Amino acid sequence: MVKQVYAVFGYNNFSIRIALRPEQRLGSDEQWDRAEFALIEAVQALGYAYELAPGEGSFYSPKIEISMQDHLGRLWQCGTIQVDLNFPQLFDLSFINQKGDLEQVVDIAPSNFRFFRTLDWHFVGKSQWSFTTVGCSCANSCGFSF
Repeated sequence: MVKQVYAVFGYNNFSIRIALRPEQRLGSDEQWDRAEFALIEAVQALGYAYELAPGEGSFYSPKIEISMQDHLGRLWQCGTIQVDLNFPQLFDLSFINQKGDLEQVVDIAPSNFRFFRTLDWHFVGKSQWSFTTVGCSCANSCGFSF
């Protein structure tokens, strides 16, 4: 899907890095093994070439980093996909699966903010789109805001 979405915007060359566990991190080695294996297996299943980047994951999860090449040949990290097993455990997030058993949530978090910011560079200001970052505030019944 990455290839098809980015191709719509004229990005046909991309590279993938899998950022692995840093030295200081949350969670157990078993959790990190599971998350890293899931990302590597997903990229391999799609047949994409990738590079491993030991020590460059977030403190809470490994991630797939997708970098695009613009019209000048410059490489930009545009999107990430993270598999987080730590925060769901810390916040005791779970659900009841089809068997009726309680199962821990796995947070899969994609991010494409950088992708939209690089479109103006890619199209040298000649695109039909204008992108801006808009702040967002959400509040729940407990009064937390983020």
